[in-house]
Amino acid sequence: MFKYRQGISVIILIAVLVLVVATPLQSAVKLILMALALVIIGFNSRGNASYAKANKIVAARDMSRMDEAVALYSKAVKAGISSNYRLMAGTIILQYGDIEEGRRILEKLNDDRNKDVRCVSKLSLSMYYWIRKDLGKAIGLCEETRSEGYRNQNLYVNLCTYYLAEHNQKQFLRTLKEAFSGNMASIPLIDLQAVHLMLQDNWKDAGGTLKGIFDQVTPSFPDPYVHMAQVKLHYGNVKDAVEYLKSGLGCIFSNTVLFDKSMLEKMLEGLGNENTRLDWVEGINNNTEAIINGNLPAVGTGGRPCSDMVVPGYPKEPVFKSGGSQSAISRNVGDGDDRDVDTELNEEDEKWLRRHSGN
Repeated sequence: MFKYRQGISVIILIAVLVLVVATPLQSAVKLILMALALVIIGFNSRGNASYAKANKIVAARDMSRMDEAVALYSKAVKAGISSNYRLMAGTIILQYGDIEEGRRILEKLNDDRNKDVRCVSKLSLSMYYWIRKDLGKAIGLCEETRSEGYRNQNLYVNLCTYYLAEHNQKQFLRTLKEAFSGNMASIPLIDLQAVHLMLQDNWKDAGGTLKGIFDQVTPSFPDPYVHMAQVKLHYGNVKDAVEYLKSGLGCIFSNTVLFDKSMLEKMLEGLGNENTRLDWVEGINNNTEAIINGNLPAVGTGGRPCSDMVVPGYPKEPVFKSGGSQSAISRNVGDGDDRDVDTELNEEDEKWLRRHSGN
């Protein structure tokens, strides 16, 4: 439809120019025709204007105006914009607006002739099904993009998140290793590397990996802050855990974040109260995987007051070396090997698992 409108605008403009140049029309008539042509072209391009305004808001990262940006993106889609623009609009609407509207926009792009548009729309749409707890559909959409030979960092971050939620640590690890083998390292993927180390009870390297993130950047998503808080609580360090959770509250929260703002606030409330502190430390430490998947465990109601912000009885906290175990996931395929990475665990993979799980 958008291309059709564009074509109409071009035809009208050419026709008017021909009439103005090649026919003996009066000047007043020529001006009227030119004005009408510009009005029609402006009407058919109004979607682009709304899209540009929305982009300025998003680029400024002004979260107080995100509702305005979402409304402008929605208006742009209804007025008519290109598939690339609709992809951006649909993704933002899914993340910060009506998820059903975002789904409808993205679904219409799943059969787009442009491979990049088609694949990225499926990756974005997978987040809708993750929100709806339909992990099979979410994983299926990601695997469809991978079957087309499409690879980017979001593919691996999404798949790793979904496999964790499915409690499929074997596929989580295989996907994470494939990402690092393909040089797809990013802050979210390094954070997921720390998650793997936490699940293997390798808290020292997990802490070092997360420290490496914080030494380089200030993450804008809450996951590294929650994970570092988990590491700190493993050593009974409530004081530092609370500081990381407070910092996490300053992140950007959307419909598609794993940890919402209320979860961080509940953890802070429980850890900050002397009467519930011990229950929360124990609850978080005893439910590592649940917290990683964005689920708060059932926690006691108190009765064991603790005024210490470094709780006794836990392992002594080591000095974390920035970067931790940077090569923990990086078994590279050979140079020039353009084959798809095997998704089945072989004997070498099993040995790798045992080396990095402390068994």
